[in-house]
Amino acid sequence: MGRYWGVRIVAVVLGVLAVAVESQADFAVQVGAYSRNSHFFRAQDTLAQAGFPILLQEIQGAGGRRLTRLMVGPYPTYRDAKALLPRLERLGYAGFIRKVAPSARPWVPKTPRVNKPKRRPAPPPPPVSQPPKPVVRPPVSQPEPPAPARQPAPAPATPPPPQLNELPLEPPPPPELDDLSGPVFPAPLESDTIDLLLGLSAAAQPPPVTGFYQTDLAYTLPRPSHLSKFRHLLELSKRGRWGRRTAWKVSGRASYDLAFALDDYYPGAVAEDQRSHLSLRETYLDVPAGAWDFRLGRQHIVWGEMVGLFFADVVSARDMREFVLQDFSLLRIPQWAARGEYFKGDFHAEAILIPYPSYDEIGAPGAEFYPWPPPPPEGYGLRIEDERKPAGDAAQVGYGLRLSYLHSGWDTAVFFYSSMDAQPYFPRSIESGPVPTVVYRPDHDRIFQLGTTVAKDFEPWLLRLEAVYTKDRWYSVTRAADADGVVRQDSVDYALGMERSFDDLRLNVQLFQRWFPSHDEDILLDAMETGYSLYLSNKFMRGELEPQLLIIGSLNRDDWLYRPKVVWLPNGNWQIVFGVDVLDGSPRGVFGRFNDSDRVYTEWRYMF
Repeated sequence: MGRYWGVRIVAVVLGVLAVAVESQADFAVQVGAYSRNSHFFRAQDTLAQAGFPILLQEIQGAGGRRLTRLMVGPYPTYRDAKALLPRLERLGYAGFIRKVAPSARPWVPKTPRVNKPKRRPAPPPPPVSQPPKPVVRPPVSQPEPPAPARQPAPAPATPPPPQLNELPLEPPPPPELDDLSGPVFPAPLESDTIDLLLGLSAAAQPPPVTGFYQTDLAYTLPRPSHLSKFRHLLELSKRGRWGRRTAWKVSGRASYDLAFALDDYYPGAVAEDQRSHLSLRETYLDVPAGAWDFRLGRQHIVWGEMVGLFFADVVSARDMREFVLQDFSLLRIPQWAARGEYFKGDFHAEAILIPYPSYDEIGAPGAEFYPWPPPPPEGYGLRIEDERKPAGDAAQVGYGLRLSYLHSGWDTAVFFYSSMDAQPYFPRSIESGPVPTVVYRPDHDRIFQLGTTVAKDFEPWLLRLEAVYTKDRWYSVTRAADADGVVRQDSVDYALGMERSFDDLRLNVQLFQRWFPSHDEDILLDAMETGYSLYLSNKFMRGELEPQLLIIGSLNRDDWLYRPKVVWLPNGNWQIVFGVDVLDGSPRGVFGRFNDSDRVYTEWRYMF
């Protein structure tokens, strides 16, 4: 079919979409199902103060318990609901999309609770029909009889707040926009378009500039122990409109790491690479055209949702200079892309074209988490040259298509993606001389990926499944006789995750595997690699304090990552984190190769 057969498939599928039939559906984002009044009202207050419309539904949970399902919405399309997921994540609620009855109406309190001193109510004015009579003073010689005290008109009684079991299944209609108070944008937004901001009218404009300032401090413990990070990072974002339909966003990030000025532990090349960094973040135009939405520019394209892992998230490039230990909002690198999204009821299509690809940032040799290739044979020297990042011609253009459909609670998607591999491989050559030298040069080549994702709510559990077939990815081999030290391998990756919320307690368990159908015995991985992950979090002090634990490990060998941390949210602007990263296991393992990089750290972020 030719070299660009994938482009032809995209064209055919997009033509079919033009005749798709729209179905009637409303969508909401479920953030929890609560049995305790205190937990429910706490979550409700947090969302209400952020300006979200709220839907409530009473359901019957396991063991016959009555639960109150708390949702944000409704919204007329899947797109509208999906745009809110990054904002809810920032508030600490990992929601998912579900269909709701088209007649469902949101409930929003007219005056969200704020920390203000209580005031005594003003006395009621006298009735208009009975104006006060003028006071006529009697003569001084005559004693003035005492007048009976005038009783003020009784104020209307304030009904007590409804109890949880009295909440109506169909709440009262929302108030007008002018009745809302409190901040509309409590935190910086990431990928939601400006025309979908909270689902409110265009009169609700974002603040002039949003962003955050963050200070990170990390200390590596294994000997020789050393200061490994003292980074100061600033990200600024600005949104606006051109006319009534076109929206835009510009954002950038700058950072400077003082650790390389205070400690000379690292080689000069590492300090030069990681001391300072300036990058353009999401910067794009949003242009609607009928049932299509187009986004042109530098943007995040996230197709996977597994906790702490990358499977179906095939489009994103990543900053791997700290391995996977950074927050995902800092780890992902935007792509220069043209993206078109098509919405028809429960159906969603997404086509992407990436003319200038972004690649993973791996740092310089000698860095804490540099992805070292296999060591050279005994008696050989080693040299690693500068990485090659091909870009600028048609052969490097990436393209893909993702189709998703929500039916009976099953959110199912299929996709294909043809691109340059964002992660490098390490081909080698050998230079002769008095001391033979093995020379590695990190490089990138084209791969093809085909995958699917599935999500389903089995109350109270949430099921997620992701599977990806990758063709023609290069892997290093330990065979000295191999000319360039790399071989092509096809692989199948799949992950199954189950998640459940127990009021403020969140539990996520995942099992994943990688299978090589035509396995080369000399690559560093087995024919079937099996791993697991466990994520656990709980909230205390009305949601201000959240301990978290993430464990990822391998069942093939001794290889694991252990990440306990505590997140403190003292108010709506500050986020403070204290944590420990422990990596251990076999030197052949994904984590064990960094077993000398255990660290303690803290992060202080101010959001505005």
